[in-house]
Amino acid sequence: MPLSDRRTALYVKVVASYHKAKTERSTLAQELEVAQATAAQVPQLQEDLRISRDQCSQSQEVAKGLATKVEQEKVDGLNRKLGEVDEKCQRLSSEVTKQSTLLTETARKWTEEISRLDRGLAASFSETQEAALEAAWLVREGCRATGEEGSPCFSMEDHLAAMQARITPITMLGHELRFAAEEIYQMLWPTELG
Repeated sequence: MPLSDRRTALYVKVVASYHKAKTERSTLAQELEVAQATAAQVPQLQEDLRISRDQCSQSQEVAKGLATKVEQEKVDGLNRKLGEVDEKCQRLSSEVTKQSTLLTETARKWTEEISRLDRGLAASFSETQEAALEAAWLVREGCRATGEEGSPCFSMEDHLAAMQARITPITMLGHELRFAAEEIYQMLWPTELG
């Protein structure tokens, strides 16, 4: 397979992966928002649990002092409610942990895949390296300006910025190669119509 076809195939693959990663990143962000909303309910459930425990303790003291059947039923009802709230709190906490783990693993896989694609582009189109590093640096500077801590390693955003910076020169190279091939063809076979 000629080098230009391999570069074209790699370029098409990179663009498709870039768009897929962009879509997945959006989906991951939505899933993270859902997980954070669920996690926000945990403190309220813990507060409800604390209140129920307090009420249960008070009701048990009253039940001991009065030893009436009505108070004992109230204590039993509060104990049931306490158990239900505690169970729901544990389920929500477990679900938030599970979703967080899943999102973290998905983000790690995408970062690895994007990193492989970016390294492939860097190896095939070394002339785009300077623009790619500058784009990644600008992304990191933007994060620092907003107060975010950066990773010592390239993040997904760094790789996406680097890949985006490589696409324009690669596209231009593809167009230039086509025009050069047409000129060479006309020079070699001037009587042939192209």
